[in-house]
Amino acid sequence: SYESDGSYDSNDDRDLDSRDKKSSSTSNKKQVKSPLSDESFLSDDLNSKDSNQFNFNDNLKKSGSKEKEASFESATNSVQQTASGTGITFTKPLASSFAKRCYFTKAGIGKNAQHYEGVTLTGNTVLMLASAMKLKGCPTICDEDLRRVEKTYPNQFSRLPDELLLSSGWRRVSKYCHFSGKPIADGVPFFHSRDRCHPTGGYYFLLAASIGMERPSDVEPLTLDMLILLQTDYPTQCDSCPKKLVDDPTQWTLVTRFCFFSGGPINSDEDVYYTADFDGNPIYMLAFLSPNMTPEELYRLNDITGENALKSVAAVEEVESVYNLTERDFDDLKMYHLGPCRALPNFLLTPDAWLKLLPKYFMECRENALARAFEYEVHAQEAIAKAGKTVGKGFHSPHSSNLQQQHSEQSHAS
Repeated sequence: SYESDGSYDSNDDRDLDSRDKKSSSTSNKKQVKSPLSDESFLSDDLNSKDSNQFNFNDNLKKSGSKEKEASFESATNSVQQTASGTGITFTKPLASSFAKRCYFTKAGIGKNAQHYEGVTLTGNTVLMLASAMKLKGCPTICDEDLRRVEKTYPNQFSRLPDELLLSSGWRRVSKYCHFSGKPIADGVPFFHSRDRCHPTGGYYFLLAASIGMERPSDVEPLTLDMLILLQTDYPTQCDSCPKKLVDDPTQWTLVTRFCFFSGGPINSDEDVYYTADFDGNPIYMLAFLSPNMTPEELYRLNDITGENALKSVAAVEEVESVYNLTERDFDDLKMYHLGPCRALPNFLLTPDAWLKLLPKYFMECRENALARAFEYEVHAQEAIAKAGKTVGKGFHSPHSSNLQQQHSEQSHAS
C-alpha cells in the first residue's frame, strides 16, 4: 500500500479521541473503548464496501469485567458514541481516517485520489492536491502553478526545501494499477489498454512492476506467459476486467517514454512529440503548444461537402507547420520548466537539435488530406484547360467580350 509516513508536514495530527479516554470515577461502571482509538482505522480502507460494520472486542483485565462490543458504522456516516459515565453523545467526522493529507490545504487524500508528490533530499515526502494550485483535474504542472501556491499559502511554501520550489521537484500521481492497486507516478513504465473499455470510460492500467518488471531494463511488451502470471497473482481483478485483456497481449500498449520537461507520458500512437540526443541517451518532449484538435479536424477531413476542405497541397503542408519548433517555444520552456532547462546544454535548447515525430494515425490523415487536395488541383486544372478550349472555338469569355466591346466603341468614336 502507498503510504506517506515521511510527509513534510509541520503540524501534528490532532487526537480527536482525547475526549473519549476519560475514565469513570466509579469502578463498577461499564467502560466502552472508542473504536477510533485503534490506529488500524487511520487508513483509507474505510471506503470499501466490506467496511460497513466492524466489531471490536475490549478484553478488560479487571476482575469481574466482561467482554464488551462496540460497533463502527461505514465511512459515509458519522460515528456516534456515548462517553463512559455521561449521557453526552459526540458526533465525529471521519477526517482523521485519511492517512495522507495535502501539505497546503490539509485536506485528506483518499486511497485512489489523484495528487502530486515531492521527495526531499532527506527522503521525506510532501503531498499536494491540484486544488492547492487552483487546477481542475490532475494535469502536469509547471513553475507558474507553484507561484500561485506561493501566493495562496505563503507560510507553508516558505518552509519547503529548495528542491521543491520548482515543478521539476514534483511528480504527478494520476493513475493507479487496476490489478495491484499501486500508484503509477509519471516516469514509471506502465501498460494501458488500447481501447477505452473501462466502465468509467477510460483505460485499464497495469504497472510494469506489478508483474516483475522492477528495473527499466526488465520492461518489455507483454506476452501470453506474463498474462498467465497476471491471472495467477491477481485472480479477482482479472475476473472483473474484459476477457480480451487477460487473453490477448496485443490489447495492451507499453508506455516507456516521458516528456523530459513536464514528465507526462507519451503515447506514441496518438501524440506528436520530439526527440533529441543527450549524452548518447534519447530524451523526449511533448508538443505542449500544439492545438487541441484531432488530426481529422486539423486536416478538415470531416468536411464531407468540401466547402471548407484543404484544396491545395501547399495548404495541407502548412497544417503540419504548427508543430515546428521555434525559438519562442524554448523561451517559454525556460519560463515554465526552469529546472530541466538548467540540466541541458545550450545547444539542446534550440529547434535544430530536436527531431519531430508524428504518430502513425496522424500520418495517415496527412496522406488522405494530400490525396484529396491533389484531386482538387487536378479538377481545377482540367476546368481551366476546358475553359481555354472553349475560348479557342469562338466562344468568348465575359472578360474578352468586354474588351471587344470597348474596342468597337473606341473605333466608332474615332
